[in-house]
Amino acid sequence: MTLTSNSKLGPVGAFSHEIFREEPGQLVRRISIGDRIFETTLVSRLNDVAADDEWWLQVIRGEIPVVRRADTDIRRLRLADLFCGSGGFTNGIRMAANAFGLKIDVKFAVDTDVAALGIYRKNHRPIKTVGRSVKDILDSQVVIKDGMARFYYDPVLVHEELEDFVGDVDLVVAGPPCQGHSNLNNHTRRDDVRNALYPTAAEIAVAVGAKGILIENVPAVLHDKYESVRITRELLGELKWSIDDAVVAATSIGWPQTRKRHFLSASSSQPLIPLREIVDALGSEPRSLNWLLSDVLDVDSPSFMDQVGKMSDENIERINFLFDNNLYTLPDHIRPKSHQDGHTYPSSYGRMRWDKPSGTITTGFMTPGRGRFVHPLRRRPITPREAARIQGFPDSFKFVLDDQPPSRSLLAKWIGDAVPGPLGYAAAMSIIPTLI
Repeated sequence: MTLTSNSKLGPVGAFSHEIFREEPGQLVRRISIGDRIFETTLVSRLNDVAADDEWWLQVIRGEIPVVRRADTDIRRLRLADLFCGSGGFTNGIRMAANAFGLKIDVKFAVDTDVAALGIYRKNHRPIKTVGRSVKDILDSQVVIKDGMARFYYDPVLVHEELEDFVGDVDLVVAGPPCQGHSNLNNHTRRDDVRNALYPTAAEIAVAVGAKGILIENVPAVLHDKYESVRITRELLGELKWSIDDAVVAATSIGWPQTRKRHFLSASSSQPLIPLREIVDALGSEPRSLNWLLSDVLDVDSPSFMDQVGKMSDENIERINFLFDNNLYTLPDHIRPKSHQDGHTYPSSYGRMRWDKPSGTITTGFMTPGRGRFVHPLRRRPITPREAARIQGFPDSFKFVLDDQPPSRSLLAKWIGDAVPGPLGYAAAMSIIPTLI
């Protein structure tokens, strides 16, 4: 993990995160920050499983931890979500808020994908959704002065239906388009106009009067032509915000996927808990797909989440070859002709390993030729439910529009483009304590 920070960054108290089994039959998650202690509980049902393993299995199966405290007041975290997609990032933030005894109120969510906004509404129930570009809701101008990015004037929200939320948002979260940064994008890598949307998240946070911001993206955002991260840090630094950013691997916090994401968190009031400390506190050996998927190995369900699409005869033959020869990477002579004279896609048509983490889940997970997405034990690609679990979506998350199953292409996009919930959970741990 890499981490950079500014001089204002400082601990608000020693951070610890532990999950343990308490009699009778209860799992306890205890978070300590200095002299503050936050506890939540779940009923323990699997005594032969390590406490933290059982905790996350129950969460991914849809259980919601219960806050353990004497008072009955419901505290709320007011959220604005930009580039929200189907809500995977907010799923992780909701998990983290729960750990501190908070309920999330999404004030507004913005995305150009209207269908994804429908999924977001069904699961996160925002007060307002806006199906437009974030640029359309903002009046702001950034200039470079003495080599540093600065606001030319105070940013202002210009969408009339959002003006009432100014001063009513605690945290802005954002996942700007990452295709322009991705190393999978050979044509526009690091030189894509969409990269310039990254600082807009900070401009909107300032315009709405938020107390904090949390932005996620692919690690390559650190090297894009528009210097998005640097500009964002300078804009917030000019306003004396505490800022921290880091690249975090899902496997470093024990989650069974090799995905990495870059996070930038900033607080307008209190010093942050450094992401380095969060990752160290959550750190564990990476879990395996066996741990996460064994209970859905042979689910007999008509749900579209448990179904595999029709495969071509050629792909059936390729998958059979992997299993018949006990292979995990397909030899070139069995691949399409375009691969047989050499290629740079060793993972395509590949088979996952049951005793190891998954590779990065992408929007191509339903198709063997678009990555290492063949199930470790069954002669098929992974199902949408299996992919959603690997992405940290609980089984209770609803991927339906108007009570109708979505197209497979939309479903693949909503799941594959999401930020794994446990990564969002870890990142949110750095900022939420500054807001409560």
